[in-house]
Amino acid sequence: MLSKAVLFCVCIAVASAAVSLLPPQPKPEKFQNLEGCYVPELDVVIPFNSSVYSADCKQYNCEASYVSIYSCAPVAFDYNNNPSCYEFVDKEKSYPDCCLQVKCAAENSDE
Repeated sequence: MLSKAVLFCVCIAVASAAVSLLPPQPKPEKFQNLEGCYVPELDVVIPFNSSVYSADCKQYNCEASYVSIYSCAPVAFDYNNNPSCYEFVDKEKSYPDCCLQVKCAAENSDE
């Protein structure tokens, strides 16, 4: 029960991310001599207590008993009421800077 509460708190603290946990995966023969977490999606072994970033804007963290995977959260925005706003993605950056952002042009006011 405590682990569920901790996971829930982590999800709240990282509000701009989706978090999933990958249990330990069996390593292919070619990686048997490497210490760390095998990630089939990337076909790599991440050293314990290390992170790697994927081209599809995710961060993989290798812990002793699981891999935490952080990805971008969906963005909901009302563009009809904010016509000066637009979506922006910087694919040159790694997670979380590569996630979809809503940017709005600065409005001049005479107040």
